Amino acid sequence: MTNSQRQIEGATQDDPPRQVIGDVLVLLDRDFNVHWVWDAFEKLDRNKKAVLGEMQGAAEDWTHGNALQYLADGNILYSIRHWDWVIKIDFQDGMGSGDIIWRMGQDGDFAIQSDDPWPWFSHQHDAHFDGLRLWVFDNGNTRSAVPGQLDNSRGQVYRFDLDTHTATLELNADLGGVSPALGSAQRLGNGNYQFLSGDLFDPNTGTYSSQSAELSLEDGNSNVRYIFQTAAAAYRTFRIISLYSSDE
Repeated sequence: MTNSQRQIEGATQDDPPRQVIGDVLVLLDRDFNVHWVWDAFEKLDRNKKAVLGEMQGAAEDWTHGNALQYLADGNILYSIRHWDWVIKIDFQDGMGSGDIIWRMGQDGDFAIQSDDPWPWFSHQHDAHFDGLRLWVFDNGNTRSAVPGQLDNSRGQVYRFDLDTHTATLELNADLGGVSPALGSAQRLGNGNYQFLSGDLFDPNTGTYSSQSAELSLEDGNSNVRYIFQTAAAAYRTFRIISLYSSDE
């Protein structure tokens, strides 16, 4: 994943042009030959803007993709942080069109079944999908920017029905703090989920910390089984059995 910067003309005469930074996905072989390219400027709606208007210098930080997953069917899952979306891209092992197959998130392609007033993730990190469930760290920036909404980050697990295009929020855990950046989500070998709040700030001390919490679908949203804290910010954490095995 890399990016490029372009000037985007406005949708109308009254809409000024924008300097925009967008993501580019590139498939390379071992000799660094390019075999496939996906360009956000060619495949996404150029008139759709970053949800919270984020900037990087004088340019709009338009997409800010932060996770890619190669799916079992040969396509790609791509997390667009500044659009509050996780999308599936037609990759087909480097032979695909690059078109968007579906979009998960607010105003996407799935109707959600939940009594939460704000069930969808926003400004998320580390999305994973196994064909049935999506697990993701919900930073919650967009939700927190709305007056009256709870300012917190959440660990979330969604169950999707791809035939009916519906989603059910199975885990929606308040992780006890707000992490506006960083974070990760991991399904463990025991079937539980670990979520990292990677950017916790203490205004009393002016310091940053991170916290990983393990939760179970069986226990619901309130029972945290395990917490590990560090006195520094962290982008990702991974639970493994030992330093000599990649198994959780």
